[in-house]
Amino acid sequence: LTFGVELEFCLATLPEGARDPEPFDSRQVYGISDANAVNNFTKDQLIHPANLYDLKQRLKNDIVQRHLAETLISAGFSAITDADVRRQTVEAAQGAAEVPQHRSWHVTIDPSIHNIPGVTAYEWYKMEVVGSVLDYSLQALRRVRKLCKLIHRKYRTLTNGWCGLHVHVGQGPNSLPDYAIRNLAALIWTFEDRLDLLHPLQRVNGEACTSLYNTAPLAGQLDFETDKPLTIREQLETILACRTGDQVVHLLNDECDECPNYGHAYNLWNLKSHFHRSDKRAIEFRQHEETLDSERVVNWIELCVGLVKFARQVHPNRMGAFLRSTVDNEEYTIDNLLLSIGLPRKAKYSGNAVGKLA
Repeated sequence: LTFGVELEFCLATLPEGARDPEPFDSRQVYGISDANAVNNFTKDQLIHPANLYDLKQRLKNDIVQRHLAETLISAGFSAITDADVRRQTVEAAQGAAEVPQHRSWHVTIDPSIHNIPGVTAYEWYKMEVVGSVLDYSLQALRRVRKLCKLIHRKYRTLTNGWCGLHVHVGQGPNSLPDYAIRNLAALIWTFEDRLDLLHPLQRVNGEACTSLYNTAPLAGQLDFETDKPLTIREQLETILACRTGDQVVHLLNDECDECPNYGHAYNLWNLKSHFHRSDKRAIEFRQHEETLDSERVVNWIELCVGLVKFARQVHPNRMGAFLRSTVDNEEYTIDNLLLSIGLPRKAKYSGNAVGKLA
């Protein structure tokens, strides 16, 4: 299996000469942004006033992204910024070979982050570091740990309810087989309420990680005879009756190909067959709150990969029997699930504190 991770956070900067509101924090805050460079670049340009603000913001973001990218590069990571992507796009249009972006960590901005609650003296930047596609291995997990520690120890950062830790799991350019997509969807549908217990309340049916029980097309289906909502067991049977992965995706995510909603806690949209031989053919787990705690990040990756691995390894008949035996069993806990899918260490963690996959 392969995986990718997206880290969303807010990064604090100060212009040279500004008073440091937290002088005992040794992490870097000066020299990350450069307002003088932005002003010097724009003052002699023929720019319409209506476009000046947006240009300055892009230049400021480019400078901060470059600083973070250089930090990653100096530590042995391959990293690109939005400016690199723009350059690659121009080169591709001119016929030059484009550097594969999926081989680098992409440092970018995340405009979806709002209401930054930090110290107002800072100038905050809404950052996102999008990981390259990695083969799942202990070495890859060590790389993720190293990157998280590097950012946390180098910069002053914070996260809020708008920041998420997103993990993508797939099979590289090869799609998961239809039976595995069906197994995975049925597994998640059966246990979504118990998986919710691993997360704080603000990440349960949050705006950027909506619950399948509340928003999936399947949740709105009615019994043909009684005109009442289907029970969870009946919804499970509907998933298990699907013949293709595309049918499963349309049941759990949006039915509209033109305007898919990528904000589900479990986003299966990129598993659709029209993403043939694309590295994007993966399920995205969006529910975990953002953190740069390397152990929490890796624990969540291991759990996400564990769910997909279990779905891929178990025969469909055995999966159906397993889920039918547990779907109505209120005594079957999240710990039982994690033990069943071969993640005993995660069961230990989940038992330590509800609402935090430690």
